[in-house]
Amino acid sequence: MKYLLITISLLSVCMTDQGWCSSSAHLPLAVINKARIKSEAKAFQSVHTQIDRLRETFYQEILRLETELRQQAAALQKLEVSREENPRKISAAKLLKKKQERDQRKNALEKLVQSRKQQLDALFQHAYAKIDAAFKEIVAEITKERSLILILNAESVVNENAPDITDEIIRRLDVLLPEVQLTST
Repeated sequence: MKYLLITISLLSVCMTDQGWCSSSAHLPLAVINKARIKSEAKAFQSVHTQIDRLRETFYQEILRLETELRQQAAALQKLEVSREENPRKISAAKLLKKKQERDQRKNALEKLVQSRKQQLDALFQHAYAKIDAAFKEIVAEITKERSLILILNAESVVNENAPDITDEIIRRLDVLLPEVQLTST
């Protein structure tokens, strides 16, 4: 049986063979708290831990390269001042070559920063796709087991009578996918 996972603002009425009602007792539905699943499930926690570690590694790498670039810029500025004071001390061609080297390193650093951002994003998206696939599998199993036709996001539901299956999803997700290793496609 196909399931339908949607988010709506309010669930206030439903149609039964006796007419309209304001209770979910006649409608086989359940609610989930997706925010809680994302914060409590082990798979999501493992991804966030790994991303944070990798982000820190990238940050340290970029910080080191920025420091080297600043030192190179300071040395270049000293050479420019020195050349202004004594044009014979360093040739204009050598000074120009040093400026070009600095610019190349600056461009390379900008490309590295962009590349690292893209790499983190790709790893994150790939890991979340794995978790999402497991999540959908679990929701489909629960939907079939409980003969549900509708699963709503708990943050959007006013009706408190609908059963909350969040804990069950977290439990099954932790068993099925306790950890997700960051890998690119």
